[in-house]
Amino acid sequence: MKKAEGIGLLGGVARAAIDIGISESAVRLWPDPLTPAIRDRVQAALYRRQLAEQERNVSDVDRSVRRLVA
Repeated sequence: MKKAEGIGLLGGVARAAIDIGISESAVRLWPDPLTPAIRDRVQAALYRRQLAEQERNVSDVDRSVRRLVA
């Protein structure tokens, strides 16, 4: 994976740093192409984000159903 692709998928340097738990400076120092370890961290951050989004969607549906039943 190219460095720019990994950073882009995470939404930029600042968001990549937050999602992975490192400094923005560390993100800027990533090699191009990304090492397998960094690529895995990018993919794990994307997976965690997807899970969080799914949980929010389930919560929204659950609230809507409760309103309809009440």
